[in-house]
Amino acid sequence: MSNSAEMDPSSHPVTRHSVPDVLAATGTTLSRVADLLTDLPITAWDAPACGDWTVDHTAAHLAVGPIAYLEIIDQIAAGTQDQLFDVNDPEFSEAQLIMFGEAVPQDRIDALRGAFAQFTAGAEQVPQALWDQVTWTPEGLMPAAAALGIGLNELTVHEFDIRRAAGLPLQVPSGTDTALTPFALCALAGLIHQGGWPPLKLAIEGSAPVLLRWVDRAAELTKPDQDDPDDLAMLACGPSVLSLLTWQRLSRADAAKAGLATVTGTKADVDEVFSACRSF
Repeated sequence: MSNSAEMDPSSHPVTRHSVPDVLAATGTTLSRVADLLTDLPITAWDAPACGDWTVDHTAAHLAVGPIAYLEIIDQIAAGTQDQLFDVNDPEFSEAQLIMFGEAVPQDRIDALRGAFAQFTAGAEQVPQALWDQVTWTPEGLMPAAAALGIGLNELTVHEFDIRRAAGLPLQVPSGTDTALTPFALCALAGLIHQGGWPPLKLAIEGSAPVLLRWVDRAAELTKPDQDDPDDLAMLACGPSVLSLLTWQRLSRADAAKAGLATVTGTKADVDEVFSACRSF
């Protein structure tokens, strides 16, 4: 998917999920993350989870995120595509730490639930006529229905962080997370920041196979074509695994070893794509 404002959403190759489906999946994942945090021993809250952030910081980050998601909803309604903030700016991270403040675990969990309730209420008001409208996200431009999966993606990635920090089995959703597929595919394309890698076919649960290639200085998702080379590498996995690969929580080799992803063709071609991805 090109990061061009001239993107034609009507020809977008990613299968669209309805916003109610995305929000239902977000609610299910939110409940799972809240239950996970509730069951953690108090000592786990100080464990490093996401870079320099502890479990406590990560939970606070999840509760702050919906403030930004509501700004994206406002942009969808306004029909604008302005960059709202720069997640790679060190001052952005510092501002978040100030916003986190200090709180006991139960207050973090209550804030998390309350913040996502606000986001859900706002997203439910987005009319179906705007679901195909292209909007800005930190991961790039994408149709609004895909963009509203941003909260689901954050919960999915940081649930992995929290479980790993607490020394719990690293469970990855499978078969129930297809509502994440549009956001996961669009985000991967939007975060690619360099060319030179071979085209890659992606068979992600919840969408027909798509081709990821470099076109006009941007990564683009297109429908596979009969003229495409027969030896293209293909990655098959669930959308949660794709997000964990994109945000570099899992390597392709580890995902394959765990039976979470399969590659047909040259594995190095797949690795090149994720090495070109600028996650944050």
